[in-house]
Amino acid sequence: MQGARWLVLWSVILILLVTIPIVIVFWRSNRMPPEEIIRRRYARGEIDREAYERMLEDLRQDRTKPPETPRP
Repeated sequence: MQGARWLVLWSVILILLVTIPIVIVFWRSNRMPPEEIIRRRYARGEIDREAYERMLEDLRQDRTKPPETPRP
């Protein structure tokens, strides 16, 4: 009975050691810069040129502003 518990424990540890890095890599690879998201939406026809340019300008303005500090 004691051997079965160790087998289950090591199986769970092995599964976690394999699964967690895969999830982390997948999660990081799906992050896309906002500009690329807007370009893709424009290419698919989801937004028109005016909205595309406005969104890009908004993103550029946000980058020039200093980050806001959270209030307690």
